[in-house]
Amino acid sequence: MKDEKSLPELSSQLVTILTTEHYNLQTGRSMTVADANGRCTLFIGAVSGALIAIAFTGQVSRMGTAFFVFSLVPSLALLYGSDHL
Repeated sequence: MKDEKSLPELSSQLVTILTTEHYNLQTGRSMTVADANGRCTLFIGAVSGALIAIAFTGQVSRMGTAFFVFSLVPSLALLYGSDHL
């Protein structure tokens, strides 16, 4: 019986262990969410930048309506479709 710890001491250690584990899990979750947000921001930024470049090219090249129908509309459709995956 000398080797056994008292109940309040075990309870205190258990609370400390659970609190530490909870903190580690919350930190991991926070890092995962931050990484996902960063990747989404990069993707949306790259796609919107490409669409702006296509629009500027269309204005300069004087291709008119055909350019917008065959390049900009499919690009916007892909952007809309990838947003809802």
